[in-house]
Amino acid sequence: MNLSPNTSFPIPVNGRAGLLFWKQDALAGIMVACVALPLSLAVATASGVPAVAGLLAAIVTGLVLPFLSGAYLTVGGPAAGLAPAIFLAVSLLGQGDMQSGYALLLPIIMACGVAQLLISRFKNVSSLNKLIPPMVITGVLASVGILVLIKQIPQLLGYTTQAHGVFALLAELPLQVSKAPIPVLSLGLGTLFCVTAFHFLSQRFKMMFLAQG
Repeated sequence: MNLSPNTSFPIPVNGRAGLLFWKQDALAGIMVACVALPLSLAVATASGVPAVAGLLAAIVTGLVLPFLSGAYLTVGGPAAGLAPAIFLAVSLLGQGDMQSGYALLLPIIMACGVAQLLISRFKNVSSLNKLIPPMVITGVLASVGILVLIKQIPQLLGYTTQAHGVFALLAELPLQVSKAPIPVLSLGLGTLFCVTAFHFLSQRFKMMFLAQG
């Protein structure tokens, strides 16, 4: 489909009339789900909670958020920005026992959700996000990425760890690398190589298509 600068699109509407582009919406939903599924599991693991909690949170958010949002175009899914805070809260509430801390954290999360619903009824509240410098947000997201990466190292090497802190994981890393099973390590590194190669190849082909267009 060729799009010109003067191309106009119909205004989204609710009800049966909004199903005009249901094929495109279904494809977009599948793509978002493919991204949200592994991301929700990784964020939950980095937060120190059961992985299934991240999956359930992503499902509930995807089903409920579109009905509460005031926008026609909405993407709801896992956000990694609070992973370090949730990990710290679970650890402190449980005093080192992550299972107990997770159970104590659930009522707090429910209270935060209710508070967000109440705050959303006030107008112009979203303008307060301008008070946070962009560099702070970038730093938080970068730290979350590092946290998620480190938490995935035991799965890459094929061992189960009892350490919950980042520095504890890094401290036991040299010993675990020396004992890592060769088949598991080969599979993990091979998968990592394929994902990285696919990323660079997709970017290259994308630029080729844009140049030809």
